Amino acid sequence: IPPFELLERLGSILERELTVECRDNWEAMLTEHRAVVFSSDSATRHLVTQVLERCGVIVTAETDMAPTMLEVVELSQPEVIVIDLSVDGMPNTSFISELRTRSPRSAVIVYSAFEIWKDKALAAGAAAFVPEPRVDELADQIRGLMLTS
Repeated sequence: IPPFELLERLGSILERELTVECRDNWEAMLTEHRAVVFSSDSATRHLVTQVLERCGVIVTAETDMAPTMLEVVELSQPEVIVIDLSVDGMPNTSFISELRTRSPRSAVIVYSAFEIWKDKALAAGAAAFVPEPRVDELADQIRGLMLTS
């Protein structure tokens, strides 16, 4: 679908006009707070995205594929990366180190049910560990990071 037709179709679904000019300018988008979300569970990804957006952070990507996540992080250099520790079904703190290597300025927040891995996650370079399902605590951590940047 050509881009303008896509905007037109999305606009009809949302019942409003969408145009390329909806954004003040693309440079403004690049200076806003941006995040990337990784979780094997789609419901968790969407929940985390909603929390980030409530905190005024633009989610540039959400994925359940580790290679895709690493590529996106390297290209976009987001301010915040929210991940679950489960990579291919197993807790994996080396994933945090790899993310930090590819995007050293990004703050990695681990949002995970694997609370026993908290110390290992923090040692691997995570800025914070929030036990799932504490959504309010996740929002507080995100807001705190946005205030310091």
